[in-house]
Amino acid sequence: MKERIMFVPLLMAMLTMSCTWYNPKAPATSNSGASILLLPRSSIFDIGKMPQGTIGFTASINNEGTTTITIAHPSICLPADYKQGELRHFHDSHGKSEILLKITKPDGTDIFLRDGYLHYFDPGNVPLITIPPNGTGTFDVGWFFPNARGRWEQDDEAAKVFLMKGRYSIRILLRNVFPKAALYDENTGKSKFTDVWTGELESAEVSIEVK
Repeated sequence: MKERIMFVPLLMAMLTMSCTWYNPKAPATSNSGASILLLPRSSIFDIGKMPQGTIGFTASINNEGTTTITIAHPSICLPADYKQGELRHFHDSHGKSEILLKITKPDGTDIFLRDGYLHYFDPGNVPLITIPPNGTGTFDVGWFFPNARGRWEQDDEAAKVFLMKGRYSIRILLRNVFPKAALYDENTGKSKFTDVWTGELESAEVSIEVK
């Protein structure tokens, strides 16, 4: 059956620019026995190619536990007691279920980018990543160039974040406290809930250089 995200009324609330980042100097832990790595496409990038979107990263989640885990995109995760049709705003999830990218620029300033609210995991536009024991699941982290709309809440910030020459430090944080995800089946016209992973994962810091 073909499935797509059910856009429950989580959405279209006023978005906030503030971010909470727990213990940024040490990787966070999770009861799931999972870990996450952030892998850049390259360690060195040419600033002249920034408008073509050359900078990008892959997030790799390793399931170190003994059972299969299902990671849902935070934009479709809901509390256990959620009732269908209940009004929820997207910013209700901030600090609870979200993907954050922390970027330290060459001048020492920090930028926090939060994944957008109308998105799947790339590539493949999938809402869920299922990872067996000792397995790995990956998704793309990117879109840092002009006119790349919708990937981030702060598209304008993302378009300019790597336009300074020098060395950058980046880390990713994935967290979810909501134990179910909402999906919509196009064949039946009905929505359903599926149980998903909860926890918090933080990558080690990686560095890239823009010349």
